[in-house]
Amino acid sequence: MRASALAHTRDVAAVEVEAVEVLEIKKEDRIAGAADLLLEKKRRAQEQADEVLKAFFDETNRRTLETLCMQNRVDFQQLRAIAERIAAEWIQDDRCHDDYK
Repeated sequence: MRASALAHTRDVAAVEVEAVEVLEIKKEDRIAGAADLLLEKKRRAQEQADEVLKAFFDETNRRTLETLCMQNRVDFQQLRAIAERIAAEWIQDDRCHDDYK
């Protein structure tokens, strides 16, 4: 009886070890998946920031940009630097701006 109880205890312990291993694998998969999602979100934010800057500084907006520079007492390069810092903050904070028009 004692031998069978010991064998049963070993079987239970083996099953518990397998269960822990499965849980660890699932945990690692979730962590890897979360990391992939974060990287994708950063990539999307970077793409959107690039698109916004390109649209904002498009030649068709030249007069508006000149007016903006004059009103804020900055030159074109300073305005671009400010806009790039704002876009960098969007990327840093993982904010996407899908509604830019």
